[in-house]
Amino acid sequence: MTLIPMDDDRVVAVRIDGTVREEDVLEMVEVVEDKLTRHEKLRAYVEVEKFRGIGPQALFEDLKMGLKHWRQFERKAAVIDPTWLGKLVEVVDPLFPWIELRAFPFTEKDEAVRWISE
Repeated sequence: MTLIPMDDDRVVAVRIDGTVREEDVLEMVEVVEDKLTRHEKLRAYVEVEKFRGIGPQALFEDLKMGLKHWRQFERKAAVIDPTWLGKLVEVVDPLFPWIELRAFPFTEKDEAVRWISE
């Protein structure tokens, strides 16, 4: 997992390409905590190139962060392979009704970046 710089400071942006490790999640948690010192609500932007799983400790850290800040995210853009688009929205959207979620294919990555910051 790699952090992606964004012009909008409210956006936490990551690219996933492989296995998500504990160090990756801890780095993201640090960024989230820092941005929450400046903003009441954040937005998430995720590009999923290849997802090969998440380590158990990384999953634990991600769940901890998610539970702590579950109401402080208002919008999420996922840029993902088209075969996963509908599945992602079907599964995630009902779980987090307060988060506006949109999934985009890689061909619409620029639109996803624009949407997450509007």
